[in-house]
Amino acid sequence: FFSQSILGLFTPFSITLPIAFVLIWLFLRYTVLGREIYAIGGGRAEARAAGVTAIRPLLIAFGLSAFFAGLAGALLSVRLGSATPLAHETLLLSAATACLLGGISLSGGRGSVIGILVGLMTLRFLVGGVAGLGAPYWAQNLAIGAVLILAIILQMSIGKLRTVFQARGHTAVYP
Repeated sequence: FFSQSILGLFTPFSITLPIAFVLIWLFLRYTVLGREIYAIGGGRAEARAAGVTAIRPLLIAFGLSAFFAGLAGALLSVRLGSATPLAHETLLLSAATACLLGGISLSGGRGSVIGILVGLMTLRFLVGGVAGLGAPYWAQNLAIGAVLILAIILQMSIGKLRTVFQARGHTAVYP
């Protein structure tokens, strides 16, 4: 049942992904816990000073992360018809790259679900292009790794520029 398409077009995976993104976006945008998670990501000391306790939002964030990781693993196993511990060992590289492309900050406190979706689609476009050129599978992972390194370098450079501009007294907000 779960590996068959619905109406000849949709699979359970293609239906679950948009639903999960919308639910996470609504949770982070419109609940107190979602705002607390952003506050803790921006700085635990600052969040504590604002009255946010760190334990509850962290437990919720890690719990949701585990739930969605388990859901993704179950859907992928159903799609492939088998499950092994090393079947999807390269997914973490893709996930981290998509998040960084989508604007998630390594230092925390920045990012959005919509940005992650844009980063995911950009990464899938890149991997599809590499695969379309007939490159072997390892070249796809190499391209993802290169994009990850470039995203980290770019994010660190932007952070340094922001620090320089703030030190000079500029009040404009830079990404």
